[in-house]
Parts: sequence; C-alpha cells; structure tokens
Amino acid sequence: MTGRQGILHTSDDDHAQSNELVGSQGADPPLYPTEELLNELREMSKQLESSSPEEILEWAVQRFGEKFTIATAFGPEGMVIL
Repeated sequence: MTGRQGILHTSDDDHAQSNELVGSQGADPPLYPTEELLNELREMSKQLESSSPEEILEWAVQRFGEKFTIATAFGPEGMVIL
C-alpha cells in the first residue's frame, strides 16, 4: 500500500516507528477502484438510474458484501439516507 503508510499511526513510539496504520492488523484491505470496477459502476449507474433507493442499496449489499459502507456528513441528503 504505497503512499499511505505512516499517515495514521498509533501514539505508541514502537508502532509509530514501524509506520503501521491504525487498525491495520485486523481489517480487510480497502477496495481500490480498478478500471474494471469503474466500468462496472458506470454501467450499473445507468441500469439503476430509475431504481428505488431500496433496490440500489440491495444491489450494493449483494455486490460488495461486508465491504459495503455508507458515509454521511449528516447534512440534509445524509439524513434522508438514515
């Protein structure tokens, strides 16, 4: 994971010296977008354009499983999601 190591580290000096990311021992690696994934998302965006929010979320959960997450800044749009 080039370019991101050492950005976030624990306050423990031993761990800080090793440039390990916080929580990196137990978590799955993030899903980085490949060209194949980006093409799939473009196609699914077209297919799901007229779908309900529930249908879109159902697709996302089926496609990404445990890696699927939702983020919000708790603005008006985010509150609608909640």
